[in-house]
Amino acid sequence: MLEDTKQSTARCNIVILLTTLVVLRSVVNNRPNPAPVVALCATFAEILLVGLLWFFCPHGRQRTKMEWLLLVYAGWGILTRFLLQDLELIYSVRLEVLMLFEICAAFFVMHDADHKTALKIFTIITAILCAILTVWSVCGLVVSLTNVEKITLPLVTVEIHPVEKCLSISPHNRNETAVWFMIGLWLLAYQWTVCKRKLWRIPMAVSMLLMYIAIALQRSRTVWIAFAVAVGLLAASWLLALPWKSLPKYLFMAATAVAYAFLAYKSFSVVNDVFSAIHKAPSLDGYLENRKTVASRSRIWMAEIRFLMENPKALLFGQPRGAIVENMYRFYNGREKSIPHLHNGFMQVVAMYGLPGLVLLCSFLFALARKALRVYFTKEMAPERILTLLLIGIVFDGLMEPVFTAWVGLSTAVFMLAAGWMTRACAERSTNGQA
Repeated sequence: MLEDTKQSTARCNIVILLTTLVVLRSVVNNRPNPAPVVALCATFAEILLVGLLWFFCPHGRQRTKMEWLLLVYAGWGILTRFLLQDLELIYSVRLEVLMLFEICAAFFVMHDADHKTALKIFTIITAILCAILTVWSVCGLVVSLTNVEKITLPLVTVEIHPVEKCLSISPHNRNETAVWFMIGLWLLAYQWTVCKRKLWRIPMAVSMLLMYIAIALQRSRTVWIAFAVAVGLLAASWLLALPWKSLPKYLFMAATAVAYAFLAYKSFSVVNDVFSAIHKAPSLDGYLENRKTVASRSRIWMAEIRFLMENPKALLFGQPRGAIVENMYRFYNGREKSIPHLHNGFMQVVAMYGLPGLVLLCSFLFALARKALRVYFTKEMAPERILTLLLIGIVFDGLMEPVFTAWVGLSTAVFMLAAGWMTRACAERSTNGQA
């Protein structure tokens, strides 16, 4: 009996370690490696981690519909790479394949592991990720308020971008880093609500404030809108307890959501304007007006839609990753800055995995949305409601950025981790235990 307990404890510790390594891989390795041999070795090592995770994680029950949808989606994505023979740029394709492994591992482990192990995994990953982001935020604040030009940390350099005049966490781009800060802020907000030791809430609140400022300094309007929408929905949820009839209550909730979303968005503008004045940098509105971001992205989307309509095979099986870049380069008629992706997570999925890939992903997200709505309108699930806001924020960000792909890999892995934990909590409160 004692031996069985030791083996069970050892197995749980291994699952916790492997899941943490898998989900946090994107923090340090989210860019294609130009050395194919090194990339290939790294691929085998990371796939081995996922394989070990699946071996040690118990699988004693039937798969739920959501798990099957996610599993088939990942399998279809990998199959398209082989059907298209998209294996020449192994150092690039490997990230996409690994991302598909990671989203399954992150979601499944929340259901397959016992409750205590799953909770430890979620807490440990939150602590590590938020500690990293807090350090980045502090460094960004120092660079923004002092004469220090840049701060070099292991694997990243924090500085004010010399051209865009915004906080830059190199080698990660501005939008990618901004969504990471948003994720860290919401994860801390969740931990803040469930923390039983009140003194721990003080450093959590400080970290949330630092990440909030860092989001403003990143100048990512997409993340600003995504975060503002989530804040508005959070404010509206406080009105669920009103003893009113449904229609007036929901209308009042909608008005409250819009008002708080507007205030949250404008607060980012105020913080950004303050720091822009310190650096004598152009405002965000002026910066985006010069870039004509929305018009540029709409042209990208229309070009890809026309290409897919004219190429039924690409609409069914997708395109090699390199072909997407080439199409965008031709569309811009030799523009110096090539377009690496479609700046839309859902269109990126269609471009890479075809229409079946999009249908599978949206089917999973639709099932997840039903769970999220149930959590949002359940008064007793206030902490889990914050996780739904995290998921909503990432999905909104996906309308302008390639979320659910390797380009913003950590966001997708944490999205699946939070989705798995939220649906698990929802299932544990239900009678049939299915998520």
